[in-house]
Amino acid sequence: MIFLVLLSTIVVVGQCCEPIREPLFQMGIPYNSTVFPNLAGHLFQGGAAVGLQRIKSLIQKKCSPNIREFICRVYMPECSTSGKAVLPSWEMCQEAYEGCASMMSSLGFSWASSLHCSKFEAGTIDRIKEIANDKSAFWFGTGVKSFCSKERPTFACKMNRFPRQSDSIISRFGGSIDISGVDRLMKIQYTYENGSVNACNNDFSLPGDSLEVDPLSPTVNHAWQLRNLPTMKWTAKPSDYFTLVLYDIGFTYLHALYVNIPGSNINAM
Repeated sequence: MIFLVLLSTIVVVGQCCEPIREPLFQMGIPYNSTVFPNLAGHLFQGGAAVGLQRIKSLIQKKCSPNIREFICRVYMPECSTSGKAVLPSWEMCQEAYEGCASMMSSLGFSWASSLHCSKFEAGTIDRIKEIANDKSAFWFGTGVKSFCSKERPTFACKMNRFPRQSDSIISRFGGSIDISGVDRLMKIQYTYENGSVNACNNDFSLPGDSLEVDPLSPTVNHAWQLRNLPTMKWTAKPSDYFTLVLYDIGFTYLHALYVNIPGSNINAM
């Protein structure tokens, strides 16, 4: 009589930091320890190293300035001081996707589900919600009184309809706007041409270029860069309809209102 004994093996993966062993990521990455499982579903670093083989060419071809760090953060995520994985940002993913998706397609691969940027929207959206309630984040916030009480206040101060109060984005709307349902990000890109302006009896030449709005960046963009209507895209089904409002919180000015937008195609209204 033959007895068949089935042995069941349970693999328990504990989250703890470990040094990055993959040579490709041992230099030029702003961290040196990782934790598993990763976003691609690998439980161990050895499996992640094998999974990297099919997309290493993207890194070698440098199809995007940040592709190396982005791939590293997906396959060998940074390990925080609490032992948890630090995910890449939505902005980092978008930059990598725009630079490398077409090249990946030409190599016979589709943009892997583990690299989809929707995985990284949540953190950015949560931070936007925090900033929207922050009364110190913008010029019309806690600094408005000292900023606008100078002998020669700026143009913004002169146009401020509420010079004696400190506002956040939410309170600027009277506190009545509900942002709890915000569930996606919008890509906004401005393009501006070469030109010149006269100010203080001087002519200034300004170069043409384009910029993509980073919702979490502290960078202040100039009116010259933002004078044209931007291109705007967001994730949506063609059967969904949206209303888009372009509203200047600082000057409380409505720039545009679009209704019945199918998907994210503003031109198809």
